[in-house]
Amino acid sequence: MARRRFQRGHLRLRGDKWVGMWREDVLLPDGTVKRVRKSEIIGTRQDYKTKHLATRGLTDRLKTINSLTYKPRPTATFAEFAAGPMAPPIWRIRCGRMEGWAGPPVDNSRPLRLRLLKWA
Repeated sequence: MARRRFQRGHLRLRGDKWVGMWREDVLLPDGTVKRVRKSEIIGTRQDYKTKHLATRGLTDRLKTINSLTYKPRPTATFAEFAAGPMAPPIWRIRCGRMEGWAGPPVDNSRPLRLRLLKWA
């Protein structure tokens, strides 16, 4: 049996944050496996003073990928998820910065928050 792949990832200091990069297998809807590049902020310069310490943090993050029981997780786009078998019958989107449905926007400086409400 072939040995499973092991990765250490790549670490880079961007500004004041340590950013780790690695490749991860993703199961596509048609059943094929694709390897995509992932990146995540590991911590700040105050959390990890040296690159060696930040590498330990990245190693902790990669433990699940390097484990012998790792299997690629299925992914789907939002449209595929919304149209899937678990989709609700009808949904409507309500804007968080609107008063009800007919009024003008209250405050355009706030970020837009969308809430899904079940259609009655």
